[in-house]
Amino acid sequence: TSALGSRLFSRASVQDDTTGLRNMLDVIAGSPEEFTSNNFELVSGGQVFKDTADPYSGLNPAWRISYFNNIVARGWAPGSSEDLKAAVMRDITYNKVPAMEKQAPDTGVYMNEADRLDPNWQTNFYGDHYERLLEIKQRRDPRGVFYCPTCVGSAAWKEDETGRLCRIS
Repeated sequence: TSALGSRLFSRASVQDDTTGLRNMLDVIAGSPEEFTSNNFELVSGGQVFKDTADPYSGLNPAWRISYFNNIVARGWAPGSSEDLKAAVMRDITYNKVPAMEKQAPDTGVYMNEADRLDPNWQTNFYGDHYERLLEIKQRRDPRGVFYCPTCVGSAAWKEDETGRLCRIS
């Protein structure tokens, strides 16, 4: 009954462009009839910032420079029309999340609280680690047994009209 997206924010993303920050806040706040919620989470600093050179971690490298995460969400009432649900999802995917991405282009997202429809999910979810993680995935799971729509290697699969997964040739 809701759609959500998130973004990690570095110091530069909130200090270097205050006009852009104000514009982003206007977009993610939404209008009163949108019933938008934003949740700011302090997520980093301290030792996390010191451990910047772990090339073997699946952790999005954006965590190493980010001070907080923002989750933006909108919902709909039970029984809402499919058109309303689609409009809410479009607003999150193509308005609110991109406004945050524009303000914090040097970061990414925490995939557990990210927009599952994010067209830039490979970069936003995994950052610079994606290619290395893909190599590991192909070596350890060559038949693609372990799948989720935004998991490493999922671009090799497509859901057909019956819901079955088919390998893209």
